[in-house]
Amino acid sequence: MFPPFNQDKAQEACNKIISLLNENKIQLTWTGRISEERAEIGLMLGVLICKDADGNEQMLYTVSGNAITFDIKNVGEADWNVQLKQEGLSLQAGHTYHVSFKAKSTAARTIKGCVMHVADNKTNWDGGSDVALEAGVEKNVEFDVKVSKNVDNAYLQVSMGKIADVDTPASVITLSDFS
Repeated sequence: MFPPFNQDKAQEACNKIISLLNENKIQLTWTGRISEERAEIGLMLGVLICKDADGNEQMLYTVSGNAITFDIKNVGEADWNVQLKQEGLSLQAGHTYHVSFKAKSTAARTIKGCVMHVADNKTNWDGGSDVALEAGVEKNVEFDVKVSKNVDNAYLQVSMGKIADVDTPASVITLSDFS
């Protein structure tokens, strides 16, 4: 990363991840499609050290060309019991944000993708949708979020827990290509 972000801490975090990979204590598994132009090159690992709206230090990791896979054995009792969540998003009033990603499940089931924020001790829904997945079929998920007021700490989340009144089986879910 570049100033004003803390380069030394980011480098230290990258070095730790590389050490854990070299020691076989953690493993990166390529679950996304390998594009022709990247077939012969490795992955790019990145770390960003920043502060959230409350001044708390946040460490964000990314691996290019990869996806995240959830092996869900127990969906719990509510959709938020299993989630992928990215916090700390700033949204501007009057803007429309387009969210897209790909989702694939080993079982037919529903997930939820949305953008939300907390204000006045209340959770506010900014936009999103329920997404019906067919077993073994990758689905392009897209939705727009139109923001009526400035939001300093919104979050994007994909909920994969128990969807109310919907059959929600355990499954392996892969999420990729977020933009």
